[in-house]
Amino acid sequence: MALFGPILVCNRFRRTRSRPMYTCQFCTSAKSFKREVDLVRHQAQVPYCRERKAMVELERHARLVPQMHSDSESDPEQDEDDGYGVIYGSDPEEATQFDVQPAAPHPFEVPAASVPAPAPTGTLPEPDVEDCFTQVYPLAAHVFDRVSPPYEHIYKDLDSSDNEYAPFKSREDWELAHWAKSNQITDSAFTQLLAIPGLCSGMSLSYSNARELNGVVDSLPLPARFKHTSISVSGHTGAYDLFFCDPMDVLRELLADPTFRDHVTWAAERCYADDSGKQRLWSEMTSSDWMWEMQGQIRVGGTVIPILLSTDKTQLTAFSGEHTAYPVYMSIGNIAKHVRRQPSLRAFRLIGYLPTLKPARQR
Repeated sequence: MALFGPILVCNRFRRTRSRPMYTCQFCTSAKSFKREVDLVRHQAQVPYCRERKAMVELERHARLVPQMHSDSESDPEQDEDDGYGVIYGSDPEEATQFDVQPAAPHPFEVPAASVPAPAPTGTLPEPDVEDCFTQVYPLAAHVFDRVSPPYEHIYKDLDSSDNEYAPFKSREDWELAHWAKSNQITDSAFTQLLAIPGLCSGMSLSYSNARELNGVVDSLPLPARFKHTSISVSGHTGAYDLFFCDPMDVLRELLADPTFRDHVTWAAERCYADDSGKQRLWSEMTSSDWMWEMQGQIRVGGTVIPILLSTDKTQLTAFSGEHTAYPVYMSIGNIAKHVRRQPSLRAFRLIGYLPTLKPARQR
Protein backbone atom coordinates (compact mmCIF):
# COMPACT_ATOMS: atom_id res chain seq x y z
CA MET A 1 0.00 0.00 0.00
CA ALA A 2 1.34 3.38 -0.93
CA LEU A 3 0.61 6.12 1.57
CA PHE A 4 0.17 9.74 0.63
CA GLY A 5 -0.83 11.79 3.67
CA PRO A 6 -1.17 15.54 3.29
CA ILE A 7 -2.16 17.28 6.50
CA LEU A 8 -5.49 19.09 6.24
CA VAL A 9 -5.83 22.12 8.47
CA CYS A 10 -8.88 23.70 6.84
CA ASN A 11 -11.89 22.01 5.32
CA ARG A 12 -13.86 25.00 4.08
CA PHE A 13 -14.61 25.34 0.41
CA ARG A 14 -14.16 28.72 -1.29
CA ARG A 15 -15.47 30.00 -4.57
CA THR A 16 -13.69 32.23 -7.03
CA ARG A 17 -16.55 34.34 -8.39
CA SER A 18 -19.99 35.46 -7.31
CA ARG A 19 -22.94 33.11 -7.66
CA PRO A 20 -26.67 33.79 -8.02
CA MET A 21 -28.81 34.07 -4.90
CA TYR A 22 -30.59 30.93 -3.72
CA THR A 23 -33.94 31.28 -1.98
CA CYS A 24 -35.52 28.79 0.40
CA GLN A 25 -38.94 27.91 -0.95
CA PHE A 26 -40.10 26.70 2.44
CA CYS A 27 -39.34 29.81 4.56
CA THR A 28 -42.23 32.24 5.07
CA SER A 29 -39.72 35.09 4.80
CA ALA A 30 -38.16 33.65 1.62
CA LYS A 31 -34.66 33.68 3.10
CA SER A 32 -31.89 33.93 0.49
CA PHE A 33 -28.30 32.68 0.42
CA LYS A 34 -25.29 33.50 -1.72
CA ARG A 35 -24.16 29.87 -1.98
CA GLU A 36 -26.21 26.80 -2.72
CA VAL A 37 -24.35 24.80 -0.09
CA ASP A 38 -25.59 27.31 2.53
CA LEU A 39 -29.14 26.77 1.32
CA VAL A 40 -28.72 23.00 1.62
CA ARG A 41 -27.39 23.31 5.17
CA HIS A 42 -30.19 25.71 6.11
CA GLN A 43 -32.87 23.32 4.91
CA ALA A 44 -31.20 20.47 6.79
CA GLN A 45 -30.87 22.33 10.10
CA VAL A 46 -34.08 24.42 10.42
CA PRO A 47 -36.83 22.06 11.69
CA TYR A 48 -39.71 23.69 9.75
CA CYS A 49 -37.85 23.73 6.44
CA ARG A 50 -36.52 20.23 7.01
CA GLU A 51 -40.03 18.86 7.59
CA ARG A 52 -41.49 20.68 4.59
CA LYS A 53 -38.66 19.47 2.40
CA ALA A 54 -39.19 15.89 3.57
CA MET A 55 -42.87 16.12 2.64
CA VAL A 56 -41.98 17.38 -0.84
CA GLU A 57 -39.51 14.53 -1.27
CA LEU A 58 -42.12 11.97 -0.20
CA GLU A 59 -44.61 13.37 -2.69
CA ARG A 60 -41.98 13.35 -5.43
CA HIS A 61 -41.01 9.74 -4.75
CA ALA A 62 -44.67 8.73 -4.64
CA ARG A 63 -45.16 10.08 -8.17
CA LEU A 64 -41.97 8.78 -9.69
CA VAL A 65 -40.81 5.19 -9.95
CA PRO A 66 -37.23 4.96 -8.68
CA GLN A 67 -34.87 4.22 -11.56
CA MET A 68 -31.58 4.41 -9.72
CA HIS A 69 -29.81 1.84 -7.58
CA SER A 70 -27.14 2.38 -4.98
CA ASP A 71 -24.25 0.64 -3.37
CA SER A 72 -23.45 3.63 -1.15
CA GLU A 73 -24.02 3.73 2.57
CA SER A 74 -26.50 6.25 3.89
CA ASP A 75 -25.51 8.87 6.40
CA PRO A 76 -28.00 9.07 9.31
CA GLU A 77 -26.54 12.35 10.54
CA GLN A 78 -27.07 14.63 7.56
CA ASP A 79 -28.09 17.50 9.85
CA GLU A 80 -24.54 17.84 11.15
CA ASP A 81 -21.70 19.31 9.14
CA ASP A 82 -17.99 18.51 9.17
CA GLY A 83 -17.10 20.58 6.12
CA TYR A 84 -17.74 17.83 3.58
CA GLY A 85 -21.52 17.99 3.30
CA VAL A 86 -23.38 17.21 0.08
CA ILE A 87 -22.79 19.91 -2.53
CA TYR A 88 -24.65 19.48 -5.78
CA GLY A 89 -25.57 21.24 -8.97
CA SER A 90 -22.50 23.52 -9.03
CA ASP A 91 -19.36 23.54 -11.11
CA PRO A 92 -16.90 21.12 -9.45
CA GLU A 93 -13.96 23.25 -10.55
CA GLU A 94 -15.36 26.15 -8.50
CA ALA A 95 -16.39 24.12 -5.48
CA THR A 96 -12.86 23.29 -4.38
CA GLN A 97 -9.55 25.01 -4.90
CA PHE A 98 -6.39 22.98 -4.34
CA ASP A 99 -2.90 23.58 -5.63
CA VAL A 100 -2.07 20.24 -7.27
CA GLN A 101 0.79 19.45 -9.60
CA PRO A 102 -0.06 17.74 -12.92
CA ALA A 103 -0.46 14.02 -12.53
CA ALA A 104 2.21 11.70 -13.83
CA PRO A 105 1.21 9.70 -16.93
CA HIS A 106 -0.38 6.35 -16.25
CA PRO A 107 -0.36 3.32 -18.54
CA PHE A 108 -4.10 3.75 -18.97
CA GLU A 109 -6.40 6.61 -19.78
CA VAL A 110 -7.70 8.41 -16.70
CA PRO A 111 -10.99 10.30 -17.04
CA ALA A 112 -11.02 14.06 -16.56
CA ALA A 113 -10.98 15.39 -13.02
CA SER A 114 -14.53 16.70 -13.16
CA VAL A 115 -17.64 16.80 -15.30
CA PRO A 116 -18.98 20.36 -15.71
CA ALA A 117 -22.63 20.86 -14.86
CA PRO A 118 -24.90 23.70 -15.96
CA ALA A 119 -25.25 26.54 -13.48
CA PRO A 120 -28.37 26.19 -11.32
CA THR A 121 -31.25 28.51 -12.09
CA GLY A 122 -33.14 28.07 -8.83
CA THR A 123 -33.74 25.80 -5.89
CA LEU A 124 -33.36 22.14 -6.79
CA PRO A 125 -34.68 19.21 -4.78
CA GLU A 126 -31.86 17.61 -2.86
CA PRO A 127 -30.73 14.33 -4.46
CA ASP A 128 -30.87 11.23 -2.30
CA VAL A 129 -27.32 10.12 -1.52
CA GLU A 130 -28.53 6.52 -1.37
CA ASP A 131 -29.53 6.69 -5.04
CA CYS A 132 -26.23 7.92 -6.41
CA PHE A 133 -24.12 6.32 -9.13
CA THR A 134 -20.48 5.76 -8.19
CA GLN A 135 -17.45 5.75 -10.50
CA VAL A 136 -14.37 4.22 -8.85
CA TYR A 137 -10.86 5.25 -9.90
CA PRO A 138 -9.45 2.49 -12.15
CA LEU A 139 -6.61 0.26 -10.96
CA ALA A 140 -6.53 1.66 -7.41
CA ALA A 141 -6.21 0.01 -3.99
CA HIS A 142 -4.41 -3.18 -4.99
CA VAL A 143 -2.96 -5.62 -2.45
CA PHE A 144 0.84 -5.65 -2.81
CA ASP A 145 1.65 -7.63 0.34
CA ARG A 146 -0.01 -9.09 3.41
CA VAL A 147 1.13 -8.38 6.94
CA SER A 148 -0.41 -9.15 10.30
CA PRO A 149 -2.15 -6.09 11.76
CA PRO A 150 -1.49 -5.07 15.37
CA TYR A 151 -3.21 -7.38 17.90
CA GLU A 152 -4.69 -9.55 15.14
CA HIS A 153 -5.02 -12.59 17.40
CA ILE A 154 -6.87 -10.56 20.04
CA TYR A 155 -9.33 -9.16 17.52
CA LYS A 156 -9.97 -12.65 16.13
CA ASP A 157 -10.66 -14.01 19.62
CA LEU A 158 -13.02 -11.15 20.39
CA ASP A 159 -14.87 -11.53 17.07
CA SER A 160 -15.30 -15.28 17.54
CA SER A 161 -16.73 -14.88 21.04
CA ASP A 162 -20.48 -14.53 21.61
CA ASN A 163 -19.77 -12.58 24.79
CA GLU A 164 -19.78 -8.86 23.99
CA TYR A 165 -17.85 -8.17 27.21
CA ALA A 166 -14.95 -10.50 26.37
CA PRO A 167 -12.33 -11.01 27.69
CA PHE A 168 -14.46 -10.40 30.82
CA LYS A 169 -17.05 -13.04 31.66
CA SER A 170 -20.08 -10.80 32.03
CA ARG A 171 -21.30 -7.23 32.27
CA GLU A 172 -20.91 -7.29 36.06
CA ASP A 173 -17.36 -8.57 35.66
CA TRP A 174 -16.52 -5.69 33.29
CA GLU A 175 -18.34 -3.01 35.32
CA LEU A 176 -16.44 -3.86 38.50
CA ALA A 177 -13.13 -3.68 36.64
CA HIS A 178 -14.17 -0.41 34.99
CA TRP A 179 -15.14 1.05 38.36
CA ALA A 180 -11.82 0.08 39.95
CA LYS A 181 -9.68 1.53 37.15
CA SER A 182 -11.80 4.65 36.55
CA ASN A 183 -11.74 5.61 40.23
CA GLN A 184 -8.04 4.78 40.63
CA ILE A 185 -8.64 2.22 43.37
CA THR A 186 -5.30 1.01 44.69
CA ASP A 187 -4.31 -2.60 44.10
CA SER A 188 -4.21 -3.35 47.82
CA ALA A 189 -7.68 -1.89 48.43
CA PHE A 190 -9.16 -3.75 45.46
CA THR A 191 -7.61 -7.03 46.58
CA GLN A 192 -9.12 -6.53 50.05
CA LEU A 193 -12.51 -5.90 48.45
CA LEU A 194 -12.33 -9.11 46.44
CA ALA A 195 -11.34 -11.03 49.57
CA ILE A 196 -14.86 -10.56 51.00
CA PRO A 197 -16.31 -14.10 51.26
CA GLY A 198 -18.69 -14.96 48.43
CA LEU A 199 -18.00 -11.84 46.35
CA CYS A 200 -15.95 -13.42 43.56
CA SER A 201 -18.03 -16.60 43.37
CA GLY A 202 -21.34 -14.76 43.62
CA MET A 203 -20.47 -12.40 40.72
CA SER A 204 -18.59 -15.06 38.71
CA LEU A 205 -15.57 -12.79 38.35
CA SER A 206 -12.68 -13.66 36.06
CA TYR A 207 -10.16 -12.39 38.63
CA SER A 208 -9.73 -12.83 42.37
CA ASN A 209 -7.20 -10.08 43.08
CA ALA A 210 -5.75 -6.90 41.56
CA ARG A 211 -2.82 -8.72 39.99
CA GLU A 212 -5.10 -10.98 37.96
CA LEU A 213 -7.22 -8.00 36.87
CA ASN A 214 -4.10 -6.17 35.70
CA GLY A 215 -3.21 -9.22 33.64
CA VAL A 216 -6.59 -9.13 31.89
CA VAL A 217 -6.27 -5.41 31.22
CA ASP A 218 -2.75 -5.82 29.86
CA SER A 219 -4.00 -8.42 27.38
CA LEU A 220 -6.26 -5.85 25.69
CA PRO A 221 -5.06 -3.90 22.64
CA LEU A 222 -3.03 -0.92 23.80
CA PRO A 223 -3.05 2.47 22.08
CA ALA A 224 0.12 3.93 20.62
CA ARG A 225 2.57 4.81 23.37
CA PHE A 226 3.32 8.43 24.15
CA LYS A 227 6.80 9.87 23.94
CA HIS A 228 8.19 12.92 25.69
CA THR A 229 10.66 15.56 24.67
CA SER A 230 11.43 19.16 25.54
CA ILE A 231 11.42 21.95 22.97
CA SER A 232 12.60 25.52 23.04
CA VAL A 233 11.07 28.34 21.02
CA SER A 234 12.90 31.39 19.77
CA GLY A 235 11.88 34.46 21.75
CA HIS A 236 10.72 32.45 24.75
CA THR A 237 12.75 31.46 27.78
CA GLY A 238 12.75 27.98 29.24
CA ALA A 239 11.75 24.64 27.76
CA TYR A 240 8.31 23.29 26.96
CA ASP A 241 7.14 19.71 27.42
CA LEU A 242 5.93 18.00 24.26
CA PHE A 243 4.06 14.69 24.52
CA PHE A 244 3.29 12.88 21.27
CA CYS A 245 2.69 9.53 19.57
CA ASP A 246 4.22 8.26 16.35
CA PRO A 247 1.59 9.09 13.68
CA MET A 248 2.45 5.88 11.79
CA ASP A 249 1.55 3.81 14.88
CA VAL A 250 -1.78 5.62 15.12
CA LEU A 251 -2.36 5.09 11.39
CA ARG A 252 -1.78 1.34 11.76
CA GLU A 253 -4.26 1.26 14.65
CA LEU A 254 -6.95 2.99 12.61
CA LEU A 255 -6.46 0.71 9.60
CA ALA A 256 -6.42 -2.45 11.74
CA ASP A 257 -9.38 -1.57 13.97
CA PRO A 258 -12.26 -3.91 13.02
CA THR A 259 -14.74 -1.23 14.12
CA PHE A 260 -14.12 0.59 10.83
CA ARG A 261 -13.88 -2.50 8.64
CA ASP A 262 -17.12 -1.79 6.76
CA HIS A 263 -16.74 2.00 6.74
CA VAL A 264 -13.43 2.54 4.91
CA THR A 265 -13.13 3.58 1.25
CA TRP A 266 -9.82 2.57 -0.29
CA ALA A 267 -10.04 4.23 -3.73
CA ALA A 268 -11.00 7.66 -5.01
CA GLU A 269 -14.47 7.81 -6.47
CA ARG A 270 -16.99 10.16 -8.05
CA CYS A 271 -20.66 10.14 -7.19
CA TYR A 272 -23.44 11.32 -9.52
CA ALA A 273 -27.14 11.90 -9.06
CA ASP A 274 -27.92 9.69 -12.07
CA ASP A 275 -26.22 7.59 -14.72
CA SER A 276 -25.85 10.56 -17.08
CA GLY A 277 -22.91 11.85 -15.04
CA LYS A 278 -23.98 15.50 -15.26
CA GLN A 279 -24.81 16.20 -11.61
CA ARG A 280 -21.96 15.56 -9.17
CA LEU A 281 -22.47 14.76 -5.49
CA TRP A 282 -19.92 15.42 -2.76
CA SER A 283 -20.61 13.69 0.52
CA GLU A 284 -17.28 12.13 1.52
CA MET A 285 -13.66 13.19 1.27
CA THR A 286 -12.98 10.22 -0.99
CA SER A 287 -15.44 11.61 -3.56
CA SER A 288 -13.68 14.98 -3.86
CA ASP A 289 -11.75 16.17 -6.92
CA TRP A 290 -8.67 16.49 -4.69
CA MET A 291 -8.78 12.77 -3.87
CA TRP A 292 -9.15 11.91 -7.57
CA GLU A 293 -6.19 14.14 -8.46
CA MET A 294 -4.01 12.67 -5.71
CA GLN A 295 -4.78 9.13 -6.87
CA GLY A 296 -3.00 9.99 -10.11
CA GLN A 297 0.09 11.22 -8.24
CA ILE A 298 0.98 7.86 -6.67
CA ARG A 299 1.90 4.46 -8.05
CA VAL A 300 -0.69 2.40 -9.90
CA GLY A 301 -2.67 0.33 -7.42
CA GLY A 302 -1.79 2.54 -4.46
CA THR A 303 -4.13 4.06 -1.90
CA VAL A 304 -4.35 7.70 -0.90
CA ILE A 305 -4.76 8.10 2.86
CA PRO A 306 -5.45 11.72 3.82
CA ILE A 307 -4.41 12.59 7.36
CA LEU A 308 -6.87 14.74 9.33
CA LEU A 309 -5.65 16.70 12.34
CA SER A 310 -7.80 18.62 14.79
CA THR A 311 -7.46 20.28 18.17
CA ASP A 312 -9.90 21.53 20.77
CA LYS A 313 -8.80 24.63 22.64
CA THR A 314 -11.64 24.17 25.13
CA GLN A 315 -10.02 20.97 26.42
CA LEU A 316 -6.94 22.58 27.94
CA THR A 317 -4.75 20.12 29.83
CA ALA A 318 -2.64 21.23 32.78
CA PHE A 319 0.85 19.82 33.32
CA SER A 320 3.42 20.49 36.00
CA GLY A 321 3.88 24.09 37.06
CA GLU A 322 2.15 26.65 34.86
CA HIS A 323 2.49 24.66 31.65
CA THR A 324 -0.69 23.88 29.72
CA ALA A 325 -1.32 22.21 26.36
CA TYR A 326 -4.03 21.59 23.79
CA PRO A 327 -4.84 18.00 22.77
CA VAL A 328 -4.24 17.11 19.11
CA TYR A 329 -6.29 14.37 17.44
CA MET A 330 -5.73 12.42 14.23
CA SER A 331 -7.99 10.50 11.86
CA ILE A 332 -8.02 9.54 8.17
CA GLY A 333 -10.32 10.74 5.41
CA ASN A 334 -10.98 7.19 4.20
CA ILE A 335 -13.26 6.52 7.19
CA ALA A 336 -16.88 7.50 6.54
CA LYS A 337 -17.76 10.90 7.97
CA HIS A 338 -20.75 9.65 9.99
CA VAL A 339 -18.35 7.31 11.79
CA ARG A 340 -15.77 10.05 12.40
CA ARG A 341 -18.51 12.20 13.97
CA GLN A 342 -19.23 9.68 16.72
CA PRO A 343 -16.76 10.17 19.59
CA SER A 344 -17.65 6.79 21.07
CA LEU A 345 -16.19 5.00 18.02
CA ARG A 346 -12.82 6.73 18.50
CA ALA A 347 -12.15 7.42 14.83
CA PHE A 348 -10.13 10.42 16.02
CA ARG A 349 -7.18 9.31 18.16
CA LEU A 350 -5.18 11.44 20.56
CA ILE A 351 -1.65 11.81 19.16
CA GLY A 352 -0.15 14.62 21.22
CA TYR A 353 -0.38 17.74 23.31
CA LEU A 354 0.52 21.11 21.82
CA PRO A 355 2.07 23.32 24.53
CA THR A 356 0.76 26.85 24.90
CA LEU A 357 3.29 29.66 24.73
CA LYS A 358 2.93 32.71 26.93
CA PRO A 359 4.08 36.07 25.52
CA ALA A 360 7.57 37.02 26.58
CA ARG A 361 7.58 39.64 29.31
CA GLN A 362 8.54 43.09 28.20
CA ARG A 363 11.47 44.54 30.04
